[in-house]
Amino acid sequence: MENGIIKGCFQDWKVAHVEEKSVKELCDYFKIPYWVSRFLINRGISSPPATEKFLYPSLDKLPTPEIFPGIGIAAERIREAITFNQPIAVYGDYDVDGITGTTILTDFLRFAGARVQPVLPNRFEHGYGLNARIIDELASLGVKLLITVDCGITNVREVDYASKLGIDTIVTDHHRPGPDLPKALAVINPHLIFENQHNLEADNPGYLAGVSVAFYLMIYLRKHFRETNFWKHKVEPNLKKYLDLVALGTIADQVPITGINRILTKFGLPVLERSEKPGVKALLQLCKLTNKKISVWDVGFLLAPRINAAGRMGVEHLALELLMHDDTSKAQRIALELDRLNQKRQHCEEKILKEALDMIENPVHCLKEASALVLANDDWHRGIIGIVASRIVDRFGKPAILLAKNEGYWEGSARSVSSFDIFKALTQCKDTLEKFGGHRMAAGLRVSPDNLNAFVESFNRIASETIPSTGIRKQITIDSKLALRDITPQTMEFIDKLSPYGLGNPRPVFLLESFRVRDLRVLKDKHLMLYIEQNGKSMRALGFNLVEDPAKLPNSFRYLAFYPVYNHWEGNTYLELRILDFC
Repeated sequence: MENGIIKGCFQDWKVAHVEEKSVKELCDYFKIPYWVSRFLINRGISSPPATEKFLYPSLDKLPTPEIFPGIGIAAERIREAITFNQPIAVYGDYDVDGITGTTILTDFLRFAGARVQPVLPNRFEHGYGLNARIIDELASLGVKLLITVDCGITNVREVDYASKLGIDTIVTDHHRPGPDLPKALAVINPHLIFENQHNLEADNPGYLAGVSVAFYLMIYLRKHFRETNFWKHKVEPNLKKYLDLVALGTIADQVPITGINRILTKFGLPVLERSEKPGVKALLQLCKLTNKKISVWDVGFLLAPRINAAGRMGVEHLALELLMHDDTSKAQRIALELDRLNQKRQHCEEKILKEALDMIENPVHCLKEASALVLANDDWHRGIIGIVASRIVDRFGKPAILLAKNEGYWEGSARSVSSFDIFKALTQCKDTLEKFGGHRMAAGLRVSPDNLNAFVESFNRIASETIPSTGIRKQITIDSKLALRDITPQTMEFIDKLSPYGLGNPRPVFLLESFRVRDLRVLKDKHLMLYIEQNGKSMRALGFNLVEDPAKLPNSFRYLAFYPVYNHWEGNTYLELRILDFC
């Protein structure tokens, strides 16, 4: 070990340093195991109030919706539109976050008696965000109020255009605002809370998902309608029924599972498991998740890709129909079609990935020594290059941008490593770009062919200031040592209590040392299986895709980085280890 870093076979292991006094204080105060105390402190949770909130989350601990500037004005205008029977359009994005947010807000407004039309732009025909042609269509239908979900914060011109056509706009969005806010009737955005000195979310106040911003508007609307006696002839809706889609959109958008997001996800996943929505039930059945405990992984890798496939392949309306349909047989047919589209998407993804890797490996392009990877190809599918960019980042440890041609411009998706703010980097390159927008870790951009070389040169220069040409080696954080004798059902109960896991709240990772390998096997030439023993206790340990060459496996193992899991096999349940790395 050197400076708290263990060099694993595939990753660097950072052994988290915490003050033993703080660990002991939390252990004594809350009567929790040593490793749980370390886990909490490693995630910045050290005070009794913060620990109490984390260990015992509840919906009544959510901040009130009044923290959002403009939400009161938005509620008044929505109530007016419903009262005077004015047509409303809910305009979302074509990804899971936007589609789930559009679904819940549309359903809520219809329950409240509104004439409301959900609208999604087509990725290829209209692009991301508000589109003038769609606004024209809405105006021709008599729409007087436009509410955005997961978009709109940078659509200054489009909001002005809607206003000229007699349409009021309410923007609900979670993306970073540009230098100028749209002149909407109200702008509801968590980044504006931070500017107004509200402490929404510790050190990352803007990291709500778009669906959660829409959900917060619904919370305020229900309260506002109650105070104005709007519900006198109706039963107030129970907003908990929407938490399944709130959790789905939150996880799919890869926002940190901390603070508000963690509460909404923690209580949303059980709602998702027992959801009565025909579309959700059809997806669960398709993914073989019916009557099972659903994890963040299940949502991110099984459910969300099938919903996202619709927008990526240019048939976004299918995903919206799936989530809004009340006909079971119709929902099942749509789910099957989304599954087919997802398979088509996977095939296209593998083709683009192979072509991209060939470009990187080709010495003519001199890409391997670059601190960032910017790749362009006329024929690439614009709906899929973002996924491929993420896979390239994962493989090379460098920011990656993939570009495809559209109407004479290069348009693409940017993905980053955790230490490099890609939105900030694009901001520094804005003179070479037609448009861009996004987050710290992901963004979209458009560049003219004339400026492509200048952009690549500028972006690579900025990346080279912090990213070595060899890329950044993957790193995992070790939360605590854990002996085999301490891997018990009680330990698993605590692991469940600390969930859900994801960005910002990673699963606890443990260090095993001073053990003996009784048996070593390689499965399918790539998976590692060990039978290990420590102080009289034995356990099986599995590491997937950890064997590159069986002949190069070490003769002995000093450490394992792992987490414990339950393995269910042929009606039996037993504990085993999942190996993340070894040395």
